Order: sequence, then C-alpha cells, then structure tokens
Amino acid sequence: MLSYGEPLFLMALALTLSMGAFLSMAVGLLLLVILQKRSIYGIAELFARVGFGVGVGLVLYIAGDKTNAPWVCAVVFFYCLLVILLWSKLEQFLKESKFTSFSMVVIGVLGALAAILLRPNATATFAERIGMMRNGLGYFFVNPILGVGPQHWRVLNMQDSDKYFNTWHIHNIFIHVGVELGLVALAMLLIIVVRHYRKPEGHAQRGGFTAALVHSFMDTTFLYVAAVPFVMLTSGNDETRRQTLGVAVTRSLFGAFAVYFAYNVYCCVV
Repeated sequence: MLSYGEPLFLMALALTLSMGAFLSMAVGLLLLVILQKRSIYGIAELFARVGFGVGVGLVLYIAGDKTNAPWVCAVVFFYCLLVILLWSKLEQFLKESKFTSFSMVVIGVLGALAAILLRPNATATFAERIGMMRNGLGYFFVNPILGVGPQHWRVLNMQDSDKYFNTWHIHNIFIHVGVELGLVALAMLLIIVVRHYRKPEGHAQRGGFTAALVHSFMDTTFLYVAAVPFVMLTSGNDETRRQTLGVAVTRSLFGAFAVYFAYNVYCCVV
C-alpha cells in the first residue's frame, strides 16, 4: 500500500503549489539521506522518484488550470493512475539506471523553477507571513502566562495600526500558541519537539517529523485537525512502552470529546 501511496501524496503536494510544503519536504528528505548515509546514487534515485511524482502532479495542475479543456485533464488523470500502478517498477528501474536517475534530478530542478513561475505570488506571500509573525510577536508579552486567548489575535490585529492580515492564525505555530495560549502552552509544545529528538526514532520517522516541524514555522500545520494525528502516526516508532486504557477512561474521553464536538456544531449552526 505504501508503494501506491507515495506517488499519490507527491501528486497531491504538487496540486497545492505550496512552496513552504516543498521546502519542508526537501529539508526532511535531506535529513533522511544524511541519517541513512546514502551514496550519491541512492540520493539521486530518491530525488528522481520524488521529482517525477511531483512533476506528474504539476502536469495535472497545468491541464486543469491552463488548458481550459476537460478532456486533457481526463488524459492526464488516466496517466496519473498508470503511474500509481507502475510506481514500484519505476523505483526498480531508477535503482538500476543511474544515468536516468541523475537526468531526472536535473529535470526535477527545472520543474521546481516551473512551479515557482506557476506561483508568482510566492515571494509576496512569504513576506506577508514574516510581517504576520512580527505582528504576533508584538502581543507575545501582553499576557505571557495564559496568552491573549484563543482566536483573539485576529481581533487585536483588526484594531492595531499594523496591516490587517484577514486570517485567524499566525503562520508560525510556535508564535501563534505563545501569543494566544501563553508560555505554558508554548513550553508544552517545545517539550514535544525536544522529546522526539531525544528518543531513538528511525530515520524515516525523524525525517518526517522534521519536515512537519519546518512546515510549522511557516504555516498552520498544527491547527489542521487531520495533520496532527497523521504526524503522530507516521513519526512515532516507540514500541517499548504501551499502556491500555481502561473502559471507563476510554468512555470518558470519547464522551467529553463528543460533548465538545456537539457544542462546536451548535455554535456553528446558531
């Protein structure tokens, strides 16, 4: 299943055109090859595979956004399905053909430049996020222990003399948590990071966690409900300590979250 999932994730990443996500993945992969002490050929094979998957996703994006011809999207989509089905054969071929791997890395670099051209506002977006972080730091010590309160940074940002960013979240998780929830919550978040790097994790888990961590410095990864458990499942490799929760504790946790979920639904409806 992982063999089929790898190209699917790479294509999905390409469709986002998120420069921060591309950078985060690159940092995670770089750490992975360093920890695994891969040869130059192994590095080329890995980045060729990644570049090909992302490149196919970019072609699908271009077909949908630039051609104004639905049948072209259908053709490229069919090609994407073939890539997913034959991914393991591509992986084997790249391992055997070093020249092809290096050639695809060069083409991948050109593809990265194409992705930047498809997203001309990437530089402006990055500068805006830097300004957002600077604005957030201005509220860091308004209430350092408990913070200014959940969802309150936007309200303060609307009223200050700085640029209004029209977003609920500072695109840096650590600054956002420190501003809205205080230094206690920020310390908890930092403990999670330090604990991960102190534990003897596998190379893939370390690379994946590092990619998510880098992304959290420039986006709102931690605030996406689906992202946090995904990172927990993929970056955890501790099989030595396990504890089974009792029935009463489990029911209490699920019951509390059910009430909280119902309350949020009620607030959204009303």
